[in-house]
Amino acid sequence: MQTERSTLLEVVGAFATEVGVFVLWHFLDLIPSWFAYSAFAGLVVIWLVVYLRYKPTSHSLTIEPIGMTPTKTFNPVQFIHQGWWENRDGSFVDDKMRVGDIIQGEFEVRFGILRVTSIGADAPDCRARVTFTERVPTGKDTWTDFQSQGGYLNWYSLSAREALQANPRRFNVAGMDTIRDPENRAGINSLLKNPSENLTQDDPKDLQLFYVLKSGRVFLCTELEDQITIMLGGVESGQPLKKVVEVTFTAQRTGKVVKKYEIMISAWDDFTIKELS
Repeated sequence: MQTERSTLLEVVGAFATEVGVFVLWHFLDLIPSWFAYSAFAGLVVIWLVVYLRYKPTSHSLTIEPIGMTPTKTFNPVQFIHQGWWENRDGSFVDDKMRVGDIIQGEFEVRFGILRVTSIGADAPDCRARVTFTERVPTGKDTWTDFQSQGGYLNWYSLSAREALQANPRRFNVAGMDTIRDPENRAGINSLLKNPSENLTQDDPKDLQLFYVLKSGRVFLCTELEDQITIMLGGVESGQPLKKVVEVTFTAQRTGKVVKKYEIMISAWDDFTIKELS
């Protein structure tokens, strides 16, 4: 595909060639002076128009971390609160429902968000790969840190959220899919998978960094379905969870952007995301 840079270079080259030809013809008296000057002025106007169309622009991504407080107003991007009920052992007799045991419950999730905006140009196929540090004990009082690959983060998708909210009963309190995966390792990421987004200039899009279940378990929101591999930990009463993650953004016609964030989670509905320098 021809890029804007190559198009600009072709225009500049063609302009320089035409100017050289007219100058040569003028000095050789092959064309009148007035014609040479008029043609030169016309070429300058055309070149300016094309240059303004294809001139290089400053292009960057701005990322705004969005946390959560217990009193925050409901926001469908950050909240899932879905009730469900089941008529267990119910049946139809003579076209009438016989009520059995009524089982009901709620499925609640909160999301940590990175709001991404492309400044200066579009950013097609924008992806964000995440890594995080895990500390593994190597002895009684020793441990080692290593970087764990979390895959590509999922962009917010209304249709994906609707699919999740239509099936709240299939996920247990640990967020695991009890229907699709008998080993209970797949979670809600299986329905939220959306690792690529076409960013339009100056139009912000929401990237789902992590989610917290009401049980206090915290997971990265990525394309990986195995929840165990992307679990950040759990929130204990009075003991906040603190994690540092690194997110690498890439997109067509855009350079690589690397950001580090400190995640501090005090409760399932109370957390902050702070960019580290």
